[in-house]
Amino acid sequence: MLLLFLTYLIATVIPTGGEELCGLEPLCGESCDRTCDNSCGCEGDTVAFGGNCVATDFCDGNSFENKTQCIESKGDHPSCPQMVSTEELINSYTTYDYRIDVRSIGEWDQGHANVSLHTPGLSAAPATQYLETIGGLPDKTVIVYCRSGGRAFAASRNLLRYGFRKVTSFYDGGFPNLRTAIVRDSLKKLKHHPTKGFCYVSGSSNICPQPLPFSHIRGSDDIRNLGERVILVDVRPARQFPDTLKNAKRVTTKKVDRFIYKVGKDATLVFFCQKGLYSFQAAKRARAVGWTGPLYWIDNAGYPELKDIPGIEDI
Repeated sequence: MLLLFLTYLIATVIPTGGEELCGLEPLCGESCDRTCDNSCGCEGDTVAFGGNCVATDFCDGNSFENKTQCIESKGDHPSCPQMVSTEELINSYTTYDYRIDVRSIGEWDQGHANVSLHTPGLSAAPATQYLETIGGLPDKTVIVYCRSGGRAFAASRNLLRYGFRKVTSFYDGGFPNLRTAIVRDSLKKLKHHPTKGFCYVSGSSNICPQPLPFSHIRGSDDIRNLGERVILVDVRPARQFPDTLKNAKRVTTKKVDRFIYKVGKDATLVFFCQKGLYSFQAAKRARAVGWTGPLYWIDNAGYPELKDIPGIEDI
């Protein structure tokens, strides 16, 4: 359901015939003489997207840095995305707001991460097509990858051209390498298998609960529509965190076993905590003791962010 929702989002933001958007061509790339059309209200070295203008910092030369230069500088240049290796990405893969796969449809169909967005044209097509999908510019972190690193770097620069600020490019191979490394890392950790990264790649299984990054929640309906009977489960210690959502159940990780035997098999369980670590551990515990129904954990956020979502108290 989550993948269908994300696919729908991508489909709804692609410009249709006759729709005019300022900045449909990558601007400020080859020369800083090409900046926004004045009709978009831009002044100086700026880049337009969707009729709005965002100041950029890299119009100080004739071109973008190339991939090798960006790797050597470790992304320390306004025209460079952050560059990340396999070893680094194993540890940070689950922390990004969005994981963007720019491989072809055929490559995607051969295997992809469960929690990822597929944008096969982003390495060449205008980034305006994906702005709404990724949900804003300054506060969203994205990791971009492909099959070997080249298209990911091109797509990352495309995003930078259109005002994205927190862009990271995986240069040390591509998704097949990354998937192998994440699986191997999880299996090596024995007692902690499956890891978060493993579940982000594989999705829901007999050992993995389904990740639900907070950045993928646009409103309370995104949680409500996960099932016919959704139950929010707060796994934080009640003594330490007395406040919770109105209808949420309070269950510590140690008591998950007892809880799932009472809740009813028709339920869809959504675990949350303060930031995501304990909700993952509790949801993983539920899988381990036999819960086979729909099971999610909210990651990279928790009660402090959930309580501000309109309508969340009605779930």
